[in-house]
Amino acid sequence: MQPPIVYVEPRWEYRHLVRDLAEEATLDETELNALGAKGWELVAVLAHGSTAHFYFKRQKE
Repeated sequence: MQPPIVYVEPRWEYRHLVRDLAEEATLDETELNALGAKGWELVAVLAHGSTAHFYFKRQKE
């Protein structure tokens, strides 16, 4: 007898980081790896003038 399969919709949380590239460096590999180790996935990068916006998501537990 097979147990029933129950589908549960994933829930997400988001993180938004902003960097002013005129005053500071963009996210480097070390920072990105640290965020990835915490479950954050980079999903978009948008530039607006000298500002870069980094958008991350991860599944809520």
